[in-house]
Amino acid sequence: QARQRRLMSLTADLIAAQARHTPTLLLLEDLHWADRASLELLDYVAQHIADLPVLLCLAMRPPIPDHLTCPSLPHCHTIRLGELPEQEETHLVHEMLGDTALPPAFLRLVHTRAQGNPLFVEELVRGLIEVGLLVPQNGGYRLVGDPDDIQVPDTIEAVMLARIDRLEAPNRDLLRVASVIGRQFAYAVLRGIYPYPMPDAEMQERLTDLERLDLTRLERPEPELEYLFKHALTQEVAYANLPFTLRRDLHRRIGRFLEQHYHDHLETLYGTLAHHFARGGQPAQALFYALAAGEQAQGLYATQEALAHYVQAEKLLAALPAEAHTDQAMRLYLNRGGLHTLLGNFDQAQADLDRALTLAQSRQDTQAQAQTLNELARLRYWQAHNEEMLQLARQALALAQAHGHQREAMTALHRIAMALVELGQADQAHVAFVQARELAEALDDRRALSSIHMGIAVAAFNQGQLRDALDALQDLLVIYRQSGDKDRTSNCLSNIANTQFYLGDYAAARAAFQESMTIDREIGKRAGLAYSLCDWAALHCHRGDYYTGHAAIEEAMAIFDEIGDDAGRAYGELTLGRECYLDLGMDEPAAALLRRALAAFRASESHAEASEALLGLGRLLLRQGDLAQAHPLLEEALDLCRTHALRWRLPEAYVRLAELALAQGAGDQAAALARQALEAVAQGGCPDVQPAAHLVLAHVTQAALQHYEAAIDAARRRSRQIDLVYTLRAVGEWLQANLQPDLQARGRAYLREAQTAEREIKYPPGLTSASEHPSGRRS
Repeated sequence: QARQRRLMSLTADLIAAQARHTPTLLLLEDLHWADRASLELLDYVAQHIADLPVLLCLAMRPPIPDHLTCPSLPHCHTIRLGELPEQEETHLVHEMLGDTALPPAFLRLVHTRAQGNPLFVEELVRGLIEVGLLVPQNGGYRLVGDPDDIQVPDTIEAVMLARIDRLEAPNRDLLRVASVIGRQFAYAVLRGIYPYPMPDAEMQERLTDLERLDLTRLERPEPELEYLFKHALTQEVAYANLPFTLRRDLHRRIGRFLEQHYHDHLETLYGTLAHHFARGGQPAQALFYALAAGEQAQGLYATQEALAHYVQAEKLLAALPAEAHTDQAMRLYLNRGGLHTLLGNFDQAQADLDRALTLAQSRQDTQAQAQTLNELARLRYWQAHNEEMLQLARQALALAQAHGHQREAMTALHRIAMALVELGQADQAHVAFVQARELAEALDDRRALSSIHMGIAVAAFNQGQLRDALDALQDLLVIYRQSGDKDRTSNCLSNIANTQFYLGDYAAARAAFQESMTIDREIGKRAGLAYSLCDWAALHCHRGDYYTGHAAIEEAMAIFDEIGDDAGRAYGELTLGRECYLDLGMDEPAAALLRRALAAFRASESHAEASEALLGLGRLLLRQGDLAQAHPLLEEALDLCRTHALRWRLPEAYVRLAELALAQGAGDQAAALARQALEAVAQGGCPDVQPAAHLVLAHVTQAALQHYEAAIDAARRRSRQIDLVYTLRAVGEWLQANLQPDLQARGRAYLREAQTAEREIKYPPGLTSASEHPSGRRS
């Protein structure tokens, strides 16, 4: 991956150097055949030519390839070509035939048959030249005979077949054999597998004939001669008209030739070999290469290519004796199960991993069993089923330790630690992390070691050690980027973004979220993308941009629904209800979303998310004056925060209970809880609630002015934008009611500042004014 990045950078530098010398046109045709690496290179180049005198012109059939992102760049323009009008068809015919007077009846014939398809026009005209109906004359061509008597096939395929059938027998055979190799074929391969006697000089001469007839073209000169069928349709027609038995024999010959002559770098040919051996009726060899191609594509995050190879492997398995290929079946289902987990296809992941586990148990393969249990634990992590994750990882650990499978034991300990982090058992998680790290060091497994350090960083984050977590995550990001591990790079960026958000570095958090989501879209990591969209939405709602936040949550919810991720949907509902609707005073939909999310998180024992849902519901009920229902919810939230070391949310639990005590007239209790909230902030809790804590203290202590000013200072430093508006307004109104002119002036200044802050808020569709925000009902 590092070499690839350097190659991309070098390519862009070369183009820039050329462009500084003279304006440059880069034209690439038939891009629909391009491989993913080429598309990534084009995207890289396209991103670096915006300020250069370079025109990058890409010609392709629709649709635009999934992995080509440059068409969305602002300096890119897409031109969709329709059918040629009759006038342009006539122009094309004259371009081909020179200064020729053609009867209108002939031109109508061309138009009737071709129907605006330029390839059909070209092939039809060339066919008429080859059969002698168009003969050279005075630098152009003359039509022989009556146009009404000309017999033209109805389809482009029939026109091409007629041209191929008219070739000399050796040329026709050569073209058909080449079609089995593929649209692009190396001379060495064609020479090596050609089944008929033909001297080398004659073969090269006949290939030149095919070029002259515009059926093929030379792509790469000597010493590595390589040819290309000018049109893919020519190759398809030639291939389709070979006898089945000959086709199968040729595929076998090609597979064996490639194995023998390219044995030192077969990894570049896995997919090709799988194709030829499958078409050659040799399923065992095809299965071997299909699995290798799938694993190779999976390692490069070419997820759709990997799935296609695995589908091919599954079909090949069905044609082979099951008992002789159990190992390959286990490998297939384990790999594909992990891939489905990455893509968020949780039902398919579960089905594949269940099959892998059943096969491993039937063979009493303890290593494969432990490996599959670990993969199932990873699936449960993404489903937020933390207790199940813990149980599966402990099963994997027991099996691995009993049979000496150190790598699986290391993975299991890592999974156990992550489950314990999610369950709030920080001390036990630390022990498991240390054990996993020791095993990773003993195995010299740097990839696993970096993943374990990621878990330790996440644990530090959950314990409120944000600076330590950020330093560790940024060190890991360098490692992941250097290794080209896109999955872990996006995870790391998402964690960095959340940490920066909590630290108040909003610009850096936005940039990290954007990069994380770009990678998730690129590698098809839908579940990861949807979770990042929710966190991205929370950041924007915090800053008062509910328009962007609402749109991001809608996209995330659509992904969760599409992949059937119930845990993800609950997270989306929590984000929408707590971060958006609750702020905007949309109490009824907020309550419905938060109650559904709470039920899901209680069931999955996702304590951090459950505490957020409880705090959101408690705040809503407080606002509505329903103190009786708010009290048990807020007490439960406080208990979860204390029991599971949810340090970040602990200050909010104290503040909401302080507001409840204030509403009940228990001033001393409200003051004590507000001070506990401020102390919890000092110990690493969320500082967003400091203004609310000072407002409570302003109501129940003698130092009202001091706490009001402290509330303003805290809100300016770090609070939700809508809370800043409320705090400025509440303090401004209190000061205006004061008898001292200087305090009244300060109050008016705060109210003007509140108006300015309010104007910065962006509302989602349906809400257009901050007057709809329930500021007056919040205390």
